[in-house]
Amino acid sequence: PENERIYVLKPVDGNFDELEEEFKISIQDIIGSKEYKIRVIAKDLAGNIKTFEIKTPYIRQYENFGKVLLEKGIIVAASYMSSYQPFKEKLDDYPILGKYTMPPDGPIDDIVLWKHVDWAGYAGINVFFIDAGSWEKWKLEGYEGEIMKKLMDRGIKCAFMWYAWLGDNRYFVRGTNKDAPEWAIDLTYPKNKENFEKQLIDILNSGLVNHPNYFRINGKPVIFIYDATVFINETEAWNNVLGSVSVKPYVLGDIVHAVIDPHEMNRYFYSKWKDLSKYDAISSWVGFVGNEAGNPRYNSNPNYWFKLMNELWYKFSLEISKQYVASISPGFKRYYENIGIQRNLEEFKERILNSLNYTKFLRIDTWNDFAEGTFIEPSQKDGFRYIEALRNALSEYIIRVSNK
Repeated sequence: PENERIYVLKPVDGNFDELEEEFKISIQDIIGSKEYKIRVIAKDLAGNIKTFEIKTPYIRQYENFGKVLLEKGIIVAASYMSSYQPFKEKLDDYPILGKYTMPPDGPIDDIVLWKHVDWAGYAGINVFFIDAGSWEKWKLEGYEGEIMKKLMDRGIKCAFMWYAWLGDNRYFVRGTNKDAPEWAIDLTYPKNKENFEKQLIDILNSGLVNHPNYFRINGKPVIFIYDATVFINETEAWNNVLGSVSVKPYVLGDIVHAVIDPHEMNRYFYSKWKDLSKYDAISSWVGFVGNEAGNPRYNSNPNYWFKLMNELWYKFSLEISKQYVASISPGFKRYYENIGIQRNLEEFKERILNSLNYTKFLRIDTWNDFAEGTFIEPSQKDGFRYIEALRNALSEYIIRVSNK
């Protein structure tokens, strides 16, 4: 903390002659990234002393570059975990802010949320997709919903990131359709259909969607469906969802979970099982390579495959009249297998610039998943290098476009 500053206050009119006096003081050289305590000590001639104390709102340290980009029509979103994802005892790196996590070990201190918003804005990020799994109602009304609201209160736009929780078959069951791939979730199966509809309706009718900083495109609240590929025979379930919400959502689907030609994927899977008309935009996860992390063919030269897939899937998005959203990650490692794509600063920047050739909507996977090594949040080992790389790449792009 800085040294304490002491000021002797005098009434604005110069005299202590009223029961109520007004005081003003100008405090200079305030340093951002901090909250300040203001303590006022009043003492009368009889020796009575009374102390008042308030805490200032967080004062940003950095320019909000993300806001500047959004005004230019450039969306830079990041997947945001409600804790730093400590899924194993020993990680390769940890947040520079410490091991923040949810209850019972948490809660996350408000200053952590403020710094996330400050640092993300500096890097150029203007949206957080908040991951809380299936976003059951107890999460909407509990700790996860509180985190999302606090982030929006602090000035960054947020949207739901939702996916089918499969840990114990509590909500969804794979493999019920014997003609489809075993990993598919058939939404004509009663349990799957019921939970899909209920969870999405609860999310889209929640008060969080009405927050002024909930992320919208063309007036529609955005929702990101992680691993949307798995849902098959989905038309009726989607129709029931869309018929039960007050405002139709803008649906971003992660339908690309592998390094594969989109026309091949369309031929053997989408055309048979998917209703892509229900999606407004398509994307992948961790830059296509999530399912290929252990394959040397891909992880030995990830940017070759990234650039190839970016081009192919962008062209496919035009063919099916969907917005293309690029997924970019600094690296990826399956925490349970210790294999994956190595983190690389220059390759990360290269992926950003390559993606901007195709779309003005980027998704950074992720802000703070330390378990899988996809984080760009400032860390104890990497410092601020990855958010600096993101900012530099985006700035380079802005300059390049301006000079055309």
